[in-house]
Amino acid sequence: LEGVRDGNWPRTLRTVASADICHLRAGADAPQSWWTSWTVAVDRQRAARLRAHLVLDTSRTADHQLAARVRSVDWEKVLTRGQMVIVEAFSFARGVPLDLDCCLDVRPLRNPFWEPHLRELPGTDQAVREFVLSQTMADSLIAIGEGLVRAQLEGAERPWLRLAVGCTGGFHRSVAVADELARRLRAGGGDVLVWHRELWPPTDPGKSRSGP
Repeated sequence: LEGVRDGNWPRTLRTVASADICHLRAGADAPQSWWTSWTVAVDRQRAARLRAHLVLDTSRTADHQLAARVRSVDWEKVLTRGQMVIVEAFSFARGVPLDLDCCLDVRPLRNPFWEPHLRELPGTDQAVREFVLSQTMADSLIAIGEGLVRAQLEGAERPWLRLAVGCTGGFHRSVAVADELARRLRAGGGDVLVWHRELWPPTDPGKSRSGP
């Protein structure tokens, strides 16, 4: 960080991962001192972490997913201190994202997984969307999420805000709610990115399906 001056800070992206994932990546041959080395490294990066323009959790993200996310970011907006909202659908069963600012739990909604004709369809499918969003509680939860975002952005000088929307599998409810929440925020004039952590393109060889 030597030589970096205010006003001349480079575009900075920080990636983070949970300790257990880092340990798995280190491999079975990692030395006994691994934990100490890891905590020292994290502490040394503290200054850069605080100055990062964007933080991305890579714990449950494949390489091609991470690359797609980086490409989707409007860096011009970030660097000019404009406000951008990232809405991410995720699975509680696979871990809460480390880089969130607020979290919306939509597990109380009735789960399409238990409907045979909807089970294999993702939350982006119109039939699943209608099943999820037609529930009275869905509208209440989305309103709460929208209120959280607007309250945290109002008067705040921050380039981005992350709202994580979680359900059990990250395939149905969280996806449908995240998309609808993003639609409403955009309708209000906001810049919004939507990421579905557990939803893989059908053509992807690493496609993953979560349970209920």
